[in-house]
Amino acid sequence: MPVREFSSSVPLWAKRIASAIYVERRRAGLTQAALASRAGVRQATVSQAENDPRSMRLDTLEKILASLDLTLASARRPH
Repeated sequence: MPVREFSSSVPLWAKRIASAIYVERRRAGLTQAALASRAGVRQATVSQAENDPRSMRLDTLEKILASLDLTLASARRPH
């Protein structure tokens, strides 16, 4: 998997969650649109989750994570 680049202003916890979503989505062979459909959110929401999830609602973030069989706790671990 390619290394993700983030703005220096994105805190470590947000980088870890964003990376986990990106890596697991790619492992599952899903596009952002396919993951969005699975999670019941818009593709733009998945994009936000993969780039900077800081301002997202917790329930929305949890929907995306659950669609990838992840939890918030597991997503915060280094990937």
